[in-house]
Amino acid sequence: MFTTQELQQAKIFAYLDEDYRARLAHTVADVQLKPGEWFVREGEPACFFEDFEGSLRIVLDWLIDRRRDRA
Repeated sequence: MFTTQELQQAKIFAYLDEDYRARLAHTVADVQLKPGEWFVREGEPACFFEDFEGSLRIVLDWLIDRRRDRA
C-alpha cells in the first residue's frame, strides 16, 4: 500500500488534496515485477498506471494477433 506522501511524489497526484490522496492510497495496488514479467496484455480491461520506480517496456504482441486472425 502507498502512503499519501508517496503518492504526492508523482506529479499527477501532487495537486490532489490530502484527503483525496488518503482515500486513493487505500485503493491503489503496489505491483512489483521481476524483469521479463508481464504487467498487462493488450485487450485486457483498461486501467491507470503510474511507474514510481524502474521502467516499463511497451511491446505490441502482433504475432499472436496474426495467428488468431488466421484461425
